[in-house]
Amino acid sequence: SLDRVYTSLWNSEGEALQSQAISDQPNTKNPAVGYVEEGYSVVWQTGSGNNNAAYDISWARLSENGLISNLQGVIIGGPEASQRPKVIAWPYQDADALVVWEGTIPSNVGELARRGIWAQRFLIDGTSVGEAILIDPTADLSQAPIDQAVWPRNIALAKHSSSIAIVWEGDYSGDQEVYSRIIGEGA
Repeated sequence: SLDRVYTSLWNSEGEALQSQAISDQPNTKNPAVGYVEEGYSVVWQTGSGNNNAAYDISWARLSENGLISNLQGVIIGGPEASQRPKVIAWPYQDADALVVWEGTIPSNVGELARRGIWAQRFLIDGTSVGEAILIDPTADLSQAPIDQAVWPRNIALAKHSSSIAIVWEGDYSGDQEVYSRIIGEGA
């Protein structure tokens, strides 16, 4: 069966004016939306079957009135097992949006899978700008024992002027803690 991501437009009285599916892909889940450059950017996680290692991040664009302007659901990808994306407007001229997600950190054979927080800048049409970067400050994993899985999750984003705050929950030392990183001027 297919899962769908829907968009709905509501008026100020709380009445639904229209609803439409923007994705018909297997294992579609965890959608997020952000207002970017006179419209909305929507990201979601897609995959095949129940194989968590096969997830990608998809992108669609909606106009200010909620109409789809990008029907393809452009796959923006990322490291293996990309999950739970978020999107926010990028405050500089070189790109339009920043997409942040949980993804696998390449590891050595025999080590447990480790995950980190990744970020990638995009233009409105879903074209990437530069490479995806690992923004997790513990990416060297020196705080985590080699036999312990590391699972960051629950990303939150906020923008102020020319900076973006990225906050997430992680288990790097056996305890759940909250981490943050500021990207932009003055960071």
